[in-house]
Amino acid sequence: KYHLVHNGEVYNHRELRERILAEKWCSCTDFEAGSDSEVLLACLAHKGVDWTLENVRGMFAFVLVEIQGDSLVKIIMSRDPFGIKPLCYAISQGNVIISSEISAFPEDVLSLTVSDVLPSRSIELLLVAGEWILREQSYFDPIISSSICGEYSDNDICSTIQKALIDAVRIRMPATKVNMGVLLSCGLD
Repeated sequence: KYHLVHNGEVYNHRELRERILAEKWCSCTDFEAGSDSEVLLACLAHKGVDWTLENVRGMFAFVLVEIQGDSLVKIIMSRDPFGIKPLCYAISQGNVIISSEISAFPEDVLSLTVSDVLPSRSIELLLVAGEWILREQSYFDPIISSSICGEYSDNDICSTIQKALIDAVRIRMPATKVNMGVLLSCGLD
């Protein structure tokens, strides 16, 4: 049994929902609210963390808790490739405390080490004999070798960037016939 806490937005959740239903991972009755969180949970439960992080596009931070019977088996925490949504955690006296802000941690926990889940990282916490075992994994590397750029003309590079920008705007727009979209942000853009 899985429990998901999700902050953010999965931009391609409609396409993933269609794929889930076409491949019959689960039934359409599993999608009652039409939310991206339902799709994210279905992907994680049926395809696993690695597949999900390779296929989900968006800005997100999530915590997935797996329970078998009455026992907590593992906790998985992850952030989007660029770390748009924050996520931090601390382990104190066998307890895992998770928040999107350090200010949410109690004073006694702040004296311990509060760690950030880094962008493009997935952290798996396994409970083994009462101790938390941590495994961290990177799933995205945004570094592009400068030698690759030398193989393409300036026009090819400009065309590729233009296509990527148009695709980035398209995927963030709702599935309606909207001719224009505006995103206003107080964040680092």
